[in-house]
Amino acid sequence: MLEDHFKLKDLDEKMLGTGVVTFALVVRNCEKALGQYGMSFGEFAILWYLSGLKEEVNLSQVKRSTFLYSGANITKVTEKLVQKAYINRRENPMSRREKLVKITPIGAKFLSKVMASVRKTYAPVMKGVSKSAKESCLKDMNTIFGNLLEIVSPQ
Repeated sequence: MLEDHFKLKDLDEKMLGTGVVTFALVVRNCEKALGQYGMSFGEFAILWYLSGLKEEVNLSQVKRSTFLYSGANITKVTEKLVQKAYINRRENPMSRREKLVKITPIGAKFLSKVMASVRKTYAPVMKGVSKSAKESCLKDMNTIFGNLLEIVSPQ
């Protein structure tokens, strides 16, 4: 496997090396599917995040939760999503400097279409991986994600 290729001995090195390369390949595969829809990975991440929310959310929260953009860049990307009618954006009436965003029904429908395409490219990747292994991996990834959050976003 991958760790054999690099002759890694330490378990943490194997996890880190394999994880980094695997993540890069997953992102590349996902970007390829997204490219068919003229969508960037960042646009996808923002739409996907907003699709899980019922209420409007502050744009700063989107930036923090997707870990993708600086303030200037997230403004440009969200402007593209607004122009495509995939999200709504408005000033917060309580603070004019703050922007609130929410996915639109058009954006949700588009995201559903994109997800169907991404799932097609994802299915062969997960071939032979049992449901229990997926659940265990997801649990471990959530733990790792939580640990990373504490490192990159200390309270």
